[in-house]
Order: sequence, then C-alpha cells, then structure tokens
Amino acid sequence: MNEREHFSKLNGTIRRYKNEIIKITEGDLLLRDDCNTYISTIDNAHSDIFEVLSNDTIAYFQIGECLDSNVVSSNQPSPSTNFNNVWTMVQKPLFSWFQIWKQSLPRYTRNGKKFTVERRKMLRKLKRVFKIMHRFYYSFIEMMFVSFNIESIVPKRMKETLNISKPPNPDCKILKKSDSDSYLIVELLYECLFYLGKVHYWEVLLETREGNLTVENFNKSRRYLDIGCILCESYGKTYSQVALICLKTGDKFETLYYSLRGLGTRIRHKNSICVFDGIMRVNKREVTKLDIEDISRIQVKDAFLHVLKHSYNAVSPTPSIIHKIMDFFFTKDKLLSHNYSSELLSKMVIILIGCVHEFVTKHEDGKGEIEKLIWVKSKKRYLKWTFSLIKNIFSSIMEQNWIEKFNNSHCSLGIIRLIMCWIKSNKFLLQYLHRDASFCKLLADSVNRFRDCNIFGTNLYTEHRPKRSYLFPDDIQFKGYLHIQYMLSDFNDNDIFESGDTMAILLGDTDSVLKLSAYSENLLRLTAIILSITKFLHNNKFDIRWDVKSRQFQFNTTIFKSIEEPKGQQLDKTIEEYQKHKRKYQRAGNPNNSINLNDLTERLSPRKRRGHEKVKHIRGLPPPQNNIESPISIPVQDSTEKEYPCASQDILGDSLFTQAEESLSNVVISPENSTSP
Repeated sequence: MNEREHFSKLNGTIRRYKNEIIKITEGDLLLRDDCNTYISTIDNAHSDIFEVLSNDTIAYFQIGECLDSNVVSSNQPSPSTNFNNVWTMVQKPLFSWFQIWKQSLPRYTRNGKKFTVERRKMLRKLKRVFKIMHRFYYSFIEMMFVSFNIESIVPKRMKETLNISKPPNPDCKILKKSDSDSYLIVELLYECLFYLGKVHYWEVLLETREGNLTVENFNKSRRYLDIGCILCESYGKTYSQVALICLKTGDKFETLYYSLRGLGTRIRHKNSICVFDGIMRVNKREVTKLDIEDISRIQVKDAFLHVLKHSYNAVSPTPSIIHKIMDFFFTKDKLLSHNYSSELLSKMVIILIGCVHEFVTKHEDGKGEIEKLIWVKSKKRYLKWTFSLIKNIFSSIMEQNWIEKFNNSHCSLGIIRLIMCWIKSNKFLLQYLHRDASFCKLLADSVNRFRDCNIFGTNLYTEHRPKRSYLFPDDIQFKGYLHIQYMLSDFNDNDIFESGDTMAILLGDTDSVLKLSAYSENLLRLTAIILSITKFLHNNKFDIRWDVKSRQFQFNTTIFKSIEEPKGQQLDKTIEEYQKHKRKYQRAGNPNNSINLNDLTERLSPRKRRGHEKVKHIRGLPPPQNNIESPISIPVQDSTEKEYPCASQDILGDSLFTQAEESLSNVVISPENSTSP
C-alpha cells in the first residue's frame, strides 16, 4: 500500500466515524438505558483509527524505503493534523454533548434535596467514554516505545514518568537523533501527551460541580501537559491549555503568565491572545471598591495585576490607590522585606516582558512599524513604568543574594540572567536603556559591590562567556522563550551539546558527579551576569568606564545626582530658579510684576499639572527674554496624543532623547519570528 492509500484510508476512517458520532449525539442515544451498542460504536471508532494510524507509523519508519520521502514530506498530513482531526471530528463532539447533558440536569427536587440520580447516570457513561479516549492515546505512546528503540531521542526518565515498563521489541528499528525523521517521533509523542491532558481537562470539567474546581483537580491534566511542554516547547497551545486550567480555577495571575508564555513561543495559539486580552481588560469597579485599609489584605498577585492593567491600558489619570499599591508592594524595600519567592518574581518578570512586546506591537500595521511606535510618548511612558518595576526587582534580588552571601538554592540570580539576555536580544530595548541613566547606574553599582564580597573559588571577571558542565534549572525554565531568542545565551555551552544526549541535557538530566553546589552555581551565574553588564555598559552615554585594575566601574556621581533626588527637592529648586527670574525682572524696572508662588507650585506639581490642555501665562509676567524659558508646549514626535504642557523641557520633558536620537530612521529592531496559526 502506497502512502496516498494510507492517508486516504486514515482520513476515510475518521470521517466515517464522524457521521456515526453525529447520529449518536444528535439522537441523544446515550441517554438510553441500553446504550451499550452506542458505546461499543465509540470504542470501535477509536480502535479502527488507532490501527490505521499505528500501522501507517510503523510502515513509515520500518519500511521507509517503500515510501518516496519527497512525496511524503509534501503530501503527508503532519501528526498534529491527524490527531486534531480525531479530536475535532470524534472526541470533542462527545464531550460537548455531555456538557449539554450536565447543564440540563435539575439541581434540586421538590423537597430541597439535591438531585443525584441523573448525575450518577451521566458520570457512569462519561467514565466509560473517557477510558476509551485515554486508552487510545496511551496505547499509541506505548506502541512508539515498543515498536522502536527511541532511547537516543527520548530520555529514559520520560519513559519512567509515563509508567511504561514494556521494553522495545528485540528486532525493532533503532532510531537516532541524527535521522532526518527523528523530529516526527517527538511530534507524535507530543500530540499524544497534549490530547491526554486535554481529555483529562474535559473529564474534570464534567465531573466536578461548578464553583468547586481547584488546581488539585487538574493534576493529571497538568502532568501530561508539563511533560509535553518539556518535550516540545515550541508549541504555544500547551501553555494555552494550561492557561485555561488556571482560568477555570480563578487564578488570573497564573492565567496571564501561561497565556504570555504561549505568546512567547515559535507557534503561537489564538486562544492565548483571547485569554490575554480578557485578563488585561480594566474593570474600574474593582479599583473603586478598594480602600486604603484593604491594601494590606490584597494578595501580591492581585496587587500586581491591578497596577499592571492600569499601566498597560494607559488609564489616565491613574487612581491614587494604584500609587499606594505600588508603594506598599513593589518598591525595592518592600520586595526585599516581603521576601517573595523566586518562582513568583520570575513569573512577574515574564509577564512584564511579554506585556512589553504585546504593548509595543498591538497598534502596528506591520513589523516594520515597531521602531516608530516605541518612541511615541505613550509607549515610552509604559516602558518607563515597566523598567521602574524591573529595576526594583533587580535590586531586591541582588540585595537578597548579598545578604545570603550567594549561598542559596532558589536560583533567583536566574531572573537577573533572564533580564540581561532579554535586553541583549532586542535592539529597541538596548537603544532605550542605553539612555536610561538610572538603569545604567544600577548595573554599575551592582558590579562595584561585588568587590566588597569575600568570594573565592572562581574568577568573576572574564572577557569571554563562561563555560560549565551542565544546564541550570533557570536554563530549562526559560528554554524556548521567543523574546530571548529561545535560550539564555550568557554561557558558552557548545561543549555540553557536543558531548552528550541533547534531549537529556535539555530535560535537565545531570550526572551526580558533575553536579555543583548551590554556591558554586551562583558564582558561575555571577560571572555571566557581570560579563553581560560590562558588555551592556560599553560605550555608554554617561561616561561610565570599566577600570581593569580595580575591577570596578568609574563614573562621575554628579551626573546621576538629579536622578536620586526626590521630586520634592527638584520642585523646590525649580521654584527658587523662578524666584531669581522674578527679582531680575523687578531690577529691570518692573517692580509691580509679581509671581504667585502657590500658582507656580500648582503648575509645576505633577499631580496638579495633569489635565491642563492649554498653557496659561503667569499673571503680569513680562514677555520672555532670549535667556529665559517661558512656559511652552512641547510636541512629542510622531505622537498621536495632544501636546503636553510643561514649564521647562529640561525639568519636565523627556531629556533622555536628543532630537537626533529621536529620528526614527536610526532605530533598528530585531523582528518577531512568531506566527499565529
């Protein structure tokens, strides 16, 4: 039988049983007490499809010489297409029918007791159908491990995790990772794992009463999805399915995290976009209900979502309660005192990273327009807020590791690696942050502080990327992430991938002999972080220089003095400056001219300044001279918003960008390589 006959037979079998399933569901035949015949039809459908699909797979890999590889590659449906057809044509209609049955069940009888008889009938029949579907996918996984020797492609640890004890057949074909078709094995296993997780997800939804869903209910579903995600991280639909699980349990923070992880893969899934848009929609009632006394009772995840959504949607004016939440939860001191877990902080950073890319590109017509959009005032404002929070997280992590003398196992330094690799991988971030004085100073101060540590056992300062003998947990966690070019790249790991089993390495299987202590791992992370920082600060605009002898950054502190001053002190200096101008005018022969200090304070205060659409001249102020700046309205280049009134460009304007630097023709950005199927 040639390949076209194989494919047409599989397609014909699926479509034939699709019609049988339509008859069963539209006729409500499973409601009958004598439904064994119809359940047998469902069982036969899965058995026949399994037989055709497994025979086709064995023929392709064991008798591959009878198949024209060129024809196969161009005409053969991918494994994802075959399994998707089984799901959409055979299995999903059955689950949808059970869902309608569940919704139609009466909840109470006349005497107020819960109605359970019909529900038990539904659950009994659901369990029988579920077992048929589960056996279909699990049997296919067993067939793959028994019919082929794929130990060089899929590690033994995964086989043990799936509880598959059968050894490969003695005469089976040995498949190697160097084979051109080895990726098909991985894809077939992934599809089975994904749909196993999906089938378990639907079983829990139908078995559990509404309002009683918990994370623990979906443990089996998460187990298969997590294995599939490790096996093939490039598919966004895995994260999308996990996001739906989190959404059903009411955890919006985790839902947002997994939807953004799905959007940060090579192959994005449309559900991730829908979930993301739904979570990021601002509900003003939620904020108006909050009170100052309620802030201490808010969970940090909910607090993070509140401030994130208002910044992302550019809500203006920002409610005062949002500022109070930021001050209560997310300053450097608060992050340090609350001692949030590394897992929570890493998810916050992933969310911030994903939101930056979605925010910058959400209004663009094409990828070539992104460089224009990032310089619009609203985009710069959001980037400024994002990096103010990232800087606080960065500082708190470094401070915590400093306190612990880097002798910890929570891998929080991996978050710093993620931040630096993200910046390095995106040119528009490099251009923005190279002009952020506070960020550059933070990096320089962080490296300078290492000199005061009594760190021995390794050289933290190197000119080349450090080497190591295995991947760290943070490398496994962020593997496949689009916005860092799919992997943390601050180590030279060529020797690792050339020496051993690539799949086992990517899964984190480490020889116990090679395993380092937590302290030694952190020192290696520090080496990579310091090198990333020194490369970032090379040729910076703030005269921060690396001194090789002292192994410290040298810079003029007066340049950064205005950054560190509180806003109140800057406002006082501005008032004093205007008072000098007032006295100068009076000496020039205009003694009657005066400036109302309260009026001036109101105009210069950021809180009072919001809402002013037109600049009102100070009463009695004479025409401005050449050496005096009068209140002006500075237009923002390529901005779609109204002009922004301010009293002085140097004080209230965005002085990080010169006119030449804001030229859009000079901006270069690496394109996003993701697609939306």
